Amino acid sequence: MPSIDPLAPGGALPLKGREGSLTAVKLAALYRVWEPALGARFYRFSGGGALCTLGEQATVCLADAGQWPQAEEFLRFCGVRRYLVDLPVGGEERRVLACRCPAEGHPAAESPPLAEVSALLARWDAAFGSPAFYGELSHRLRHGAALLAGVRADGALRATAGVYALDLVSRQGVIEQVYTQPQYRGRGLAARALADLRAALPGCRLLLCCAPERVSFYQSQGFTPCQSTWEGIIQ
Repeated sequence: MPSIDPLAPGGALPLKGREGSLTAVKLAALYRVWEPALGARFYRFSGGGALCTLGEQATVCLADAGQWPQAEEFLRFCGVRRYLVDLPVGGEERRVLACRCPAEGHPAAESPPLAEVSALLARWDAAFGSPAFYGELSHRLRHGAALLAGVRADGALRATAGVYALDLVSRQGVIEQVYTQPQYRGRGLAARALADLRAALPGCRLLLCCAPERVSFYQSQGFTPCQSTWEGIIQ
């Protein structure tokens, strides 16, 4: 019978054939610097594929869609509410876009303090102000598995974007939490934050996912649609 088994640090994720998908890139980057004490948990499917849970959220990379019913039940058991999965098994489609950063970068702009980024994102979703979010992201930043960018206006941080899962071995990363304070939108602040990330990671392939209505914005910033992922809620 197929099983979902816990992984220990230092092993290998069974992601053969899925290496370029957004969920696989994210899982590989996070697993490389994983510290179990911080709360994340990694699991492997006996038929290939893996997943990671962190609090009420999960990232899932399936080998085939037939694994989903078992995975969904497992996530429900783990207390997961929100998931991101690489196959169309449920939830809402999100378009994945990719860009290849210029081979010649320039010195990275000074990253904003994590405390300021956390406070700004908490205006959007209170979960970003939690100790779990802060501790996990602080660990990734210290180990080179994440990079933050931000733009200031009127003396405070008003926009941010980050590579929240960065794997410098494969030279790939996943951009998340592109956010601008509502009253500062329309001024190009998010575009500046994205440009800073690209300039700081020469030669890297960066992925992000967004709702269909946001695709045109990211295309204007040099990203190209390449795949889809699905985001949903465990009922």
